[in-house]
Parts: sequence; C-alpha cells; structure tokens
Amino acid sequence: DAARVFVAPTRFAAGIPMKVHGAAAAGLPVAATGLLADQLGWSDGRELLVGDTAEAFAQACARLYTDERAWTAVRATALARLAHDCDPEAFARTVADALRVTKTR
Repeated sequence: DAARVFVAPTRFAAGIPMKVHGAAAAGLPVAATGLLADQLGWSDGRELLVGDTAEAFAQACARLYTDERAWTAVRATALARLAHDCDPEAFARTVADALRVTKTR
C-alpha cells in the first residue's frame, strides 16, 4: 500500500508479466523493460514506461515517481487495458476459437 511505482527491470520474463498485471491491477504504474512490454502487448508511454538501458530505466522510474500527470495517465490506461485483456467473456471466446481451430485440423 505504500508503493508508488512497480519496478520490473528484468531481462528474462519467466512469470514476471503476471506480476506486472498484478501490480497494475492494484493501481501501481509500472516501469519495465521492453521484453516485458512486448510479452504483455503493452506500449511504452501508454500502459507502462519502458527503459532498456540503465539510464532509460532510471528515467522511467523517476518520471512515474515525480510526474503526477504521467503517473495518472499510465495508471488509468493500464487499468483499462487489464479490464479488456482479462475480461472473462473475451477469454472464453478466445479459448473456444482456439479449440474450434484445433478441431478443424
């Protein structure tokens, strides 16, 4: 409850994208690497801020921590994206479509 930013400086993503989802769902804007953004299908400056070098990552963290406008915008966009990406009905349709494709092969 005391955190202002979720920091995910990983070069490997075994399970980390789900931690990004969890943090964003809790209302924490995220600073992450491009690898995580790509795996989530999220965009730099929209659902999170990306930094792939030490300097760029530090700048992304600092911006989210100090820039209220960026913090609010990234937070709101990430929450909206989660509502879309994690919609149970959309998930059920995706699974049904995948099973339908598998049956036709």
